[in-house]
Amino acid sequence: MVNRTCLSERRPLRLSDEQPGRIRSGMSSGKVQMNLPKPWSLDLSNPADAAPRGLPEFFERAVNGLSPKGSHQDDEERCTCLDCAKAGVKELAFVYNKDVIRSKDAPRAADVLREIEDIRAAAEVLRNAISSVNDFTRLAFSDVGGFASLHEREAPDRSGPWKGLEFYDGSREWKQSLTLLERAAHAASDRFFEVRGLPRGSIDKGGNTNLFKEYRTSAEYQLVVQGWSLFQRFRPNEAKGGEKSDFHNFLRDVYSYATGRDAETYSGVTSWLHALARPLRKLDELLAQRTELFGQFKNALDPNERKTLEKKLSIVVYRIAFLQQHILDLKLGKKPSQFKGGS
Repeated sequence: MVNRTCLSERRPLRLSDEQPGRIRSGMSSGKVQMNLPKPWSLDLSNPADAAPRGLPEFFERAVNGLSPKGSHQDDEERCTCLDCAKAGVKELAFVYNKDVIRSKDAPRAADVLREIEDIRAAAEVLRNAISSVNDFTRLAFSDVGGFASLHEREAPDRSGPWKGLEFYDGSREWKQSLTLLERAAHAASDRFFEVRGLPRGSIDKGGNTNLFKEYRTSAEYQLVVQGWSLFQRFRPNEAKGGEKSDFHNFLRDVYSYATGRDAETYSGVTSWLHALARPLRKLDELLAQRTELFGQFKNALDPNERKTLEKKLSIVVYRIAFLQQHILDLKLGKKPSQFKGGS
């Protein structure tokens, strides 16, 4: 188990706070040292951490479960050769482990709002600091091009530190940019509340859900959805949601290959398979129906026939969009809304 510190317990950075270990002001040297935690990122710092950890036998069983056949084709999205089967299983395992790692310590809504406020507050402090400096301080910055502009500029050529007191003061540009940054922080905060459907000023009440899980749901969910697509590619119309089905066994083998753990004991894949199998199968049917109708529409010459096909096609497209959203909104332990877009 990785020892970790929850992001929601981090104190927001304030320039006026005394935070040992984060900001230390060296009184004798005049230097300020900041020790900041490494920010959470969608990109793994070490991709090798997501490498599969299971026994080779699980890899071989998963590959065989796809029943690969034929030689390699240029269209890899349709190719069902052995090499593509191996690559598909490895990708499923890697993405599963990657999702598990990324879900750890992923930020909550409150963490995002704290960081936005940190930026706004820091911009305000810096803008006020620049506004309060005297002309000799401005001159000191001008000597090194600091206030010359927002872009890098060579320092003025002066023979002495205080010779030639006429200088260009670009601090106004900095203050304007910092003001814009403050406004952007306010707008980002407002927009964050808006897209989440929360009233302004409400806070994250905690719980186990983090923003990454809201975005990706869970590693098991993604394994079922992506595994379904791969399995259907190699074995069209054979994926089924029943326990001990070939698809269920395939997912269990991929899980064991990815994690090195017993799928029977640890995996939540079975629960997600039961929840997702029916809507995924219906989605496949609708996608096939859309392809067929589109082909008929392109070949139709009679205006009335084209109008009829266009209407049917629009209905199918609507049902696909509805069902895709239904799949995205699925939550375990909650009864999903009934899909009424069937044929």
